[in-house]
Amino acid sequence: MLPETRIFPDAATAAFELAQELPAALRVTAGDFHLAISGGTSPKLLFEAWASATFSAIPWPRIHFWWVDERCVAPTHPDSNFGMTKKYLLDKIPVKRDNIHRIKGELPPAKACTEYAAEIMRHVPLNDNLPQFDMLILGMGDDGHTASIFPNRMDLLYTAAICAVTQHPQSGQHRVTLTGPTLCNAMRLYFLILGSSKNLCVRQLLHRQADALPAAHITLSNPEYIQAYYLDRPAAKNS
Repeated sequence: MLPETRIFPDAATAAFELAQELPAALRVTAGDFHLAISGGTSPKLLFEAWASATFSAIPWPRIHFWWVDERCVAPTHPDSNFGMTKKYLLDKIPVKRDNIHRIKGELPPAKACTEYAAEIMRHVPLNDNLPQFDMLILGMGDDGHTASIFPNRMDLLYTAAICAVTQHPQSGQHRVTLTGPTLCNAMRLYFLILGSSKNLCVRQLLHRQADALPAAHITLSNPEYIQAYYLDRPAAKNS
């Protein structure tokens, strides 16, 4: 089944509307809430919305923050997904320090991956022997990649590992990413896809012509769970 598709006039509106899904989910979920978020440029608008006064009533201390992927750089490096989240969100909300579960990109990639997998297994509840996050926020690159699952690593969509080391196909930069089975086991999955550069991939997604795009293979294992694409009009043009 194709996920619900919601199209908004601009990027800011798409991000604001997606931001409302978090407090809605928290209202129907008791106890700790495990949220895995993306890096890149699109989530900045989402993080800025959450950090605004409009969302000040969110019970931030209940939320555990995780990342769907990370570049293997120090947390202070400009490329760090954690660093971007810290700047635009974490420094502005009352989050518990112990609830921030970053991928330690400054470590050797294999060690960072092993430690992150162990951290997930210590804290995230299991369903069907896999971690089950309460909510995932994913993006999509111009090449159809999501998290750090690139078109040349389609094997990561099916591996038994919770997370894996991968490399950017052009730069060779090492990254740690959650894998397909882990992503597909979430209870709520939202793609935030913004900008005209994503137009071709969006068209392929919506017309089910996207077998070569990793993002097209991230669909929830339970059809009763929530999954949706949040798009701005430039990304959805001619789709």
